[in-house]
Amino acid sequence: IPQGIKVPNPSTFGGSEDVEEFDDWLLALLQWFVISRLIDSINDNQQVQVVGSYLDKDALWWYNDEVTGLHCTQVEWTFKEVILGLFKQFVQATTIHRATEKFKSTKYDLKKGVKAYKAELQCWRSRMTQPLNAYTFRKKFLDGVPSAIITKMINRGASPDVAKLHTMV
Repeated sequence: IPQGIKVPNPSTFGGSEDVEEFDDWLLALLQWFVISRLIDSINDNQQVQVVGSYLDKDALWWYNDEVTGLHCTQVEWTFKEVILGLFKQFVQATTIHRATEKFKSTKYDLKKGVKAYKAELQCWRSRMTQPLNAYTFRKKFLDGVPSAIITKMINRGASPDVAKLHTMV
């Protein structure tokens, strides 16, 4: 880090079940690690300790009880295990349901277009514990796209029956 530049600390995670909040917190923490050059300079145990500094409320209680507490059942934790433990404890159950519901309710927006529609579907698909198979994803995509666009796809040689999704887009 150049002399005199202060790297802002990431916010804390309190145990919200909102996957977007968890993702934002984790991304900020990882970016902070990179900018602060803590990726290579500290070991996994130190990274586990740093995570605890950016938790509060229920998440900090879980961390203190499960990871660093006197009565924890697992003695050694890796950074990855702590992050996955936080996700499983606070986010996973609601994420599965929410991602599925958001995927089902995603609508094509004429102003945003086909690429944005596909991206939103992929976003919610990627958050499912059991991602949808290609057929189900394609069906949702095609069911949501206006028929005029499907006609254009066919006219350009991207038949929905045989063309790959990226070709149709």
